[in-house]
Amino acid sequence: MPYKDPERQRSYQIEYGAKLGKLALARLGGPRCVNCGCDDERLLEINHIRGGGRREGHNLRGYDFIHAIATGKRLVEDLEVRCKPCNVLHYVTLRFGDAAANRFRVSWS
Repeated sequence: MPYKDPERQRSYQIEYGAKLGKLALARLGGPRCVNCGCDDERLLEINHIRGGGRREGHNLRGYDFIHAIATGKRLVEDLEVRCKPCNVLHYVTLRFGDAAANRFRVSWS
């Protein structure tokens, strides 16, 4: 819905994006990190379990990726929800192996 007022248009885009994000997280089992249980939505990311997110990112912009998940146009068996710290730890494990990842710990207080 195009608005003449740029502020209103921006506000609508932010609200719509937030709704899509919530729908996408719901399709992935809800807003909770699969590793540590973090439920702060500001920290949650959609993670490619076997890697490859960067390749998919070249084909889809961030909005298109979330939209495809939220609307069911993209399968989600290879995706999961992780918080930013756990997602980095997952990346280190995939890239450098368990020995490198074992040097790091993620904990919340």
